[in-house]
Amino acid sequence: MNSKVSLIRCASYEREEVYGRIREAIGLLGGMSSFVRKGNQVFIKPNLLAAKPPEAGIDTHPEVVRAVIRLVKEQGGIPLVGDSPGGSVKKMDEVYEKSGIKKVCEEEKARLIKFDKVEMFGGIPIARCALEADCFISLPKFKTHELTVLTAAVKNVFGLVPGLFKTECHKFAPNVIKFSSLLVDIFSFARPHLSVVDGIVGMEGEGPGAAGTLREIGLIAASADAVSIDAVLAVIMGIKPFDVPTTSIAHRRGLGKGDLNRIDIVGEDINHLKQAGFKLPKTTILHRMPNLPLRALASLIKLKPAVDKGRCTGCGLCAESCPVAALRMEKGKPVFNYSKCIRCLCCHEFCPENAIYVRENFLARRIRT
Repeated sequence: MNSKVSLIRCASYEREEVYGRIREAIGLLGGMSSFVRKGNQVFIKPNLLAAKPPEAGIDTHPEVVRAVIRLVKEQGGIPLVGDSPGGSVKKMDEVYEKSGIKKVCEEEKARLIKFDKVEMFGGIPIARCALEADCFISLPKFKTHELTVLTAAVKNVFGLVPGLFKTECHKFAPNVIKFSSLLVDIFSFARPHLSVVDGIVGMEGEGPGAAGTLREIGLIAASADAVSIDAVLAVIMGIKPFDVPTTSIAHRRGLGKGDLNRIDIVGEDINHLKQAGFKLPKTTILHRMPNLPLRALASLIKLKPAVDKGRCTGCGLCAESCPVAALRMEKGKPVFNYSKCIRCLCCHEFCPENAIYVRENFLARRIRT
């Protein structure tokens, strides 16, 4: 049987429009009653990367979270909302506050939770709330990612790994394929029953954090198959589904369908949603090389994190987030030890000021352009 992905246009974050469009998107999958029954504990996980306001476009918008809370409550479900971004767990209250999620949960009388209880899977802690809930609903943001090309439905599950242990995962898996395989491992432990993607305003370029560029896409996507959603989003970005390593790996493992021939797209015509000139991360060239001769060039392509000292505020989050201690703070600014750096780009992802950027050598720039 084919998977089903619904695509619905949504032009703004106006409250009633978002609610109506998400209800329509889920309705094309059979409605919220297909996922939630009266009395069910429903865990709702947005993508909260940083303590930024909704207009920054980095986190799942609070109106998307509100709409799903309302739809769950209409079915008699009990909504629980939570996430754990990378970096210090001590900042979780600030993330909930600034992202607008705390306010929405207070207004909608939904319980906001922290990941203080975990279960271990293969040495990796997974938030118990997602595992014990009757229904797990994932609310990813449609963004590019320096390491995995796309961060959406499959990668959003990575947020179930609490706080700083995420950076440890990069130490276990120090390259794109190993890290993508680890993401799929985590996804296999806690697959969402339903994913609803906030693609109203997405992100292109050097995502997923402050270095990315916001792009108005005007899209809500929904599916019971997270792998299929990511496959469809890849096409909208202008790439092939299996150019996203997590999609390719999850499809091969039978955790979802990444082949468009096995996906039924309902709602909007995908051809009307394709984004011309969608900007991919610089690092994408490293794992889209099609054959061995070209891959041999990879050793000559130099892409490494660097600091813009004019932007840097000396917060130290980059050094705190580095899994291999390749950064130290010196006179209030980060200094890189490139002999230790594994190019995981955690420093780039978690920098709140867009002060960490990816430096290219001449060959990398020539190939990309």
